[in-house]
Amino acid sequence: MPEIWDVYTKNREITSRKHVRGSPLPEGDFHLVVEIWIFRTSGQILVMKRHPDKPWPNMWECTGGSAVEGEDTAAAAVREVEEEIGVHLVASEGRIVHQYTFEDSHYDVWCFRKDIPLEDLVFQEGEVVDAKYVTPNELRVLLERGEMIPKLSYILSLIETGTVVAGNISAVPVK
Repeated sequence: MPEIWDVYTKNREITSRKHVRGSPLPEGDFHLVVEIWIFRTSGQILVMKRHPDKPWPNMWECTGGSAVEGEDTAAAAVREVEEEIGVHLVASEGRIVHQYTFEDSHYDVWCFRKDIPLEDLVFQEGEVVDAKYVTPNELRVLLERGEMIPKLSYILSLIETGTVVAGNISAVPVK
């Protein structure tokens, strides 16, 4: 069954139109994507390695994906984490810390603070092949070596400005 997305305007307003994943969005149409960063209370960041058959093969990233029809940002964030790594999060325990638009996608960046043992992760076949915790400095090295998806470098700015701090995740309000 194809994945159906709600269509948004350039101003992040939802429309009544729908879009089938895999076909190009018409000019001026957007869809909602969530990116989820999970921090240990120690400040380490959970990163996942993409499957070799996906775009950006074998690159490190945070969990994320598109919101599906009828799904708000919080539901999408919780669903994506559960699908990709088998961890159930509670939306009210996370915060949107950043929003941006890239190409035809509106991104909501979520942060959660949760100590999850790596052995508790269950990788979604075809999506994730590995996971590890890294410090902000180790994340910077992954980016510098070209081992992490480059557009995710924004997380370092959020850490450096104090927007995201282990033990104290401040945020923009959830809409």
